[in-house]
Amino acid sequence: MRGIYLLILSVLLVGCGNTSNQQEAVPDLEGTYQITQVGDSRISDPELTMNFDGEEERMSGYAGCNNFSASFQQNESSVGFTRPISTKMYCEGKMEIEDQLFSLLDSISSVRMSNGQVELYSANNKTLITLRKQE
Repeated sequence: MRGIYLLILSVLLVGCGNTSNQQEAVPDLEGTYQITQVGDSRISDPELTMNFDGEEERMSGYAGCNNFSASFQQNESSVGFTRPISTKMYCEGKMEIEDQLFSLLDSISSVRMSNGQVELYSANNKTLITLRKQE
């Protein structure tokens, strides 16, 4: 009888203990994030940011030259953005990433957490923008 209890306990512990292959929780976008990738371009400038206010459903940020904002809606892993509005300054050498960022926001349909970063995906599961939460 004792052997049966030990066997059942072992099965339960093994079944509950291994969660490394499970998807991470759906990220709560609240807070400020550094933009680390836009499309295929890695971003090293820590000033490029996105700030999410879940209560107001507003996202704002700095794209390297201009400040911008948009509305967003998140339902579990689904997320969508309105077309962003921004200031209209011109900055030599910084407009390409900014233009790409603004155009990709229209294509985002889901969000996931991967390796401690937030990844924003298109409908066909292509990573469009990668973010790292600022401390």
